[in-house]
Amino acid sequence: MVVRSCKDGVRAVILITLLSVLVSVLIAWGIAMLLDKKLELVFAVAVPVMGVPIFVIPLVRANLRLYQTRAELERLVRTDSLTGLANRRCFLEQATSLFSSLAADKDDIAVMMVDIDHFKRINDSCGHDNGDRVLKLVANAIVSEALQEHPGHVLVGRIGGEEFVVLAHGVDAGGAVALAEKLCQAMRRLECSKYDHVTVPTVSIGVAMRNADETFAQVLKAADIAVYEAKALGRDRWCIAHRDIDALAKRDIADGQHRAGEGVTPRRSAGLSADAGAVALRGALPA
Repeated sequence: MVVRSCKDGVRAVILITLLSVLVSVLIAWGIAMLLDKKLELVFAVAVPVMGVPIFVIPLVRANLRLYQTRAELERLVRTDSLTGLANRRCFLEQATSLFSSLAADKDDIAVMMVDIDHFKRINDSCGHDNGDRVLKLVANAIVSEALQEHPGHVLVGRIGGEEFVVLAHGVDAGGAVALAEKLCQAMRRLECSKYDHVTVPTVSIGVAMRNADETFAQVLKAADIAVYEAKALGRDRWCIAHRDIDALAKRDIADGQHRAGEGVTPRRSAGLSADAGAVALRGALPA
């Protein structure tokens, strides 16, 4: 809204200036005609026109600088300065807006909560600078894999210290867990070195699908619960919300989610009730 107002301000300055010049020319023309002075008529028309750059250019430049400054402030307010991703405020606004606009549609929407495992340990053992590098590497890997799999259909944001969220529109449960598995694999290929420390980050991912009439907040909560289950099962894996198991089974892809050739067996998880949104399928089994 601020950026739009600045653009309108520039247009308004130009329009008012041109209208002022036009009125001045018409008045001068009328006076010159009444006095029947042709030479004065030439000057009456030429002087206002020649004076346009003197008044218009500084005003336009000033408004453009204001526009650029406010646009940059708007970008800073909505962007995570470390990773360049949408920050919590911006991502929640975009995701909530998308859910609202698609409330009447039956399109699949997948939400994935991605949490870096043992991130505090990385900061403590390798230093915060190294921790920042890990965050950047993980953010870049998430964006790269998500856009490669579903270009133009994903939103990615950093909503907490080591927490990221991926929203994929038009992606069913099978596609969501396939992407989650690719993200787990991509993290294992990362290395962040500093001095004698070599950090290979891993992530725990919770996957949840939008059901009828659900808000983004409700789906995000289900994905968040799935993250805790992934961590309880040993981290470095994805888990899908219990309520979405049937949708995943229909895609007949359960046997395809594995690590090092090991299949994944659907099962009821322990420790969380189905009513609480517990997950029942796990991925990225240890080799």
